[in-house]
Amino acid sequence: MHRTISRAACFWTALLFVLGVSVLDYLTGYSLRLWPFNLAAVTAAAWFCGLGESLFLAILAGLCNMPVELRALESGPVWHLVWNVCSRTAIMLTAGFVFQRLRTAMRAQEEAVARMTQAKTILERNQAVLDKSQSLAHLGSFEWDGESDAMVWSAEFYRLLDIDFAQWPGVSRMLSRFGENEADKLRGLLQTAKGPAGTARGDAGTKAGEGAGDKARILHFYIERLSMDGREILAGAAQDVTEQRRLEELRNQVERMIQHDLRSPLSSIVNIPRILVEEGNVTPRQAELLEAVAEAGENMLLMINLSLDIHRMERGVFVLEPFPVDLNALATRVARHQSALARARGVELAVLVEGRPAQEAGAVTVPANETLCYSMLSNLVRNALEAAPRGSRAVIGLRRGAGEVSLTVRNEGEIPLEIRDKLFEKYATAGKKSGLGLGAYSARLIARAHGGDVSAASSPETGVTMTVRLPLFRPSGEGKTA
Repeated sequence: MHRTISRAACFWTALLFVLGVSVLDYLTGYSLRLWPFNLAAVTAAAWFCGLGESLFLAILAGLCNMPVELRALESGPVWHLVWNVCSRTAIMLTAGFVFQRLRTAMRAQEEAVARMTQAKTILERNQAVLDKSQSLAHLGSFEWDGESDAMVWSAEFYRLLDIDFAQWPGVSRMLSRFGENEADKLRGLLQTAKGPAGTARGDAGTKAGEGAGDKARILHFYIERLSMDGREILAGAAQDVTEQRRLEELRNQVERMIQHDLRSPLSSIVNIPRILVEEGNVTPRQAELLEAVAEAGENMLLMINLSLDIHRMERGVFVLEPFPVDLNALATRVARHQSALARARGVELAVLVEGRPAQEAGAVTVPANETLCYSMLSNLVRNALEAAPRGSRAVIGLRRGAGEVSLTVRNEGEIPLEIRDKLFEKYATAGKKSGLGLGAYSARLIARAHGGDVSAASSPETGVTMTVRLPLFRPSGEGKTA
């Protein structure tokens, strides 16, 4: 409303000004020539009112100039009158049009500046929120353009590296905050992300800084290759997991202590029942129960030894002592032991060798530790049965390849999106109340300890496929055992 009143007031003021100047121009005669003052009213109307009002005043000023020119007609020809009126009207029309366009351009510029200012304010607010969020999560981020070697660090990444904000970011400066071995780890992650994989994740430990509060940290990096403006860059995030890793190590130490302390009494639980049976002072029913106790103790002892072996694999000190293992027989045994879970879940469980039922196929032998392979396959099958929808089918498959065996576990469904990228990480689990997230993690450790590996594929059409690749057993005449 205020803008409408101001516009109307401006127009009426300009109109009265034009009429007043025209009257004065007529009364003073041809000598003063006051008509140029009308340009001020026309341009003011163009600026504050609009093009229509400006053109109206320009034409009105031209018409009002005609009486003055008629008085001067006796001193010149008629065409002189027409020329003066038309030229002056054209000048005022042009001035109004130019000023209106100029005002429109300035208003557009003002609106653009206002939008940019607003966008800047929003960006600054979002940046502040991002910095605060990263600070709370101890999560820093960075970008690296490999071609120009230019890097950009977030404020939290500076803090995680204990580097002053005045320092210019760069790969060499980043690596300088890590020891030689840890820096090599980080270089490897960068090279992996630049390669065909396109992503890399892993831990690297920083050195303690020079300041009193600067301490060594363990940072977990996730790096991904991105394409921006036709250039490939590496975008990464680093999170401080020092406390998490310390607690994990503490838990592992406690577990190892408990496992070590349990082995001696378990050996007694395994041996004493069998000694009693050998002495012959028990009934057949008692002998059966004592054997069940001994078997339970053996199973617990195997689980403890398996846990200790997993820990050795994590430390890289595990030494495999392989023996010929028939994966066909092993898969059949796992399927039999998991049959109760399959029935409870309403899932059909089958074993196929080269696409045929297991009982119709021969042995598929690999050099392996049977206990470890049993645990690996049992974990994968259990995960498949727990994830498969009721009424579906899960399949354990075996196929021989060029010097290796592919062992697959397939089930309908999909790997949850939140753990898809970290499926083989320790404690990665989703959707299971009692799940610890160790099945896929330990399966990969065991497969790699045997010179193989584990991979996962998931899609709505084909379901979930876990593939274990292990080297084939070679008799002594065919070469060395892998």
